Amino acid sequence: MVLRSQTIRLSIFISTLVIAAIVIFQLIWLNKVYHFEQKDFDHSIARTVRGFYEDVHPEIISVTHLNELIVNPNSQTYLVKMGSLPNSDSTVFYMQTELEDEDIFTDCYLGIYNAAAKKYVYQAYLPAATGSQKASIELPIFPASYNHLTLYFPHRKQYILSRMNFWIISSVLLLFVLILFSGSFYYLYRQKFLNEIQKDFVNNFTHEFKTPVSVLSLA
Repeated sequence: MVLRSQTIRLSIFISTLVIAAIVIFQLIWLNKVYHFEQKDFDHSIARTVRGFYEDVHPEIISVTHLNELIVNPNSQTYLVKMGSLPNSDSTVFYMQTELEDEDIFTDCYLGIYNAAAKKYVYQAYLPAATGSQKASIELPIFPASYNHLTLYFPHRKQYILSRMNFWIISSVLLLFVLILFSGSFYYLYRQKFLNEIQKDFVNNFTHEFKTPVSVLSLA
């Protein structure tokens, strides 16, 4: 009985380790997918800026690297260096077009920053093609010695997570299946353990009962 009990405990322990390893591996995988989506978003912004420059200042993009034109002060904000202040209407039109061409479907706040005046001379809201509603958000100011466009994506994290819906749902389903499996596994082994105890009790009781009966029979 002791050997069977140890075997059951060892099986449960090994199964727990396997399930924990699967869950940890899935979390690591989700983290890697999230970082990949973040990099893909940054690359899409870089391609958007390249397309915007090709529309507005084609002579600049041919002699300048993109990493020299884009400053990323935080994960939600991109500063696009500009030599001269662009026309506000054409800036909104071309930027909206380039964002949609790169399949960036999240709302964006755009600002034209004048380095001499040290303030935004123009601000605009670029709604997402999926129909996001404008929120009352103040465009952050990053003082700089150069004119620049500020692209601010307040819902960048939510947008990236929405692109991971398949991986998140599959991970939740896998976790649910593992919980059901572990629960069923524990229940079956618990029933088996109780059955073994019952069987041992009946055998011991029968053995102990046979001894006095045999003595009485001989008497």
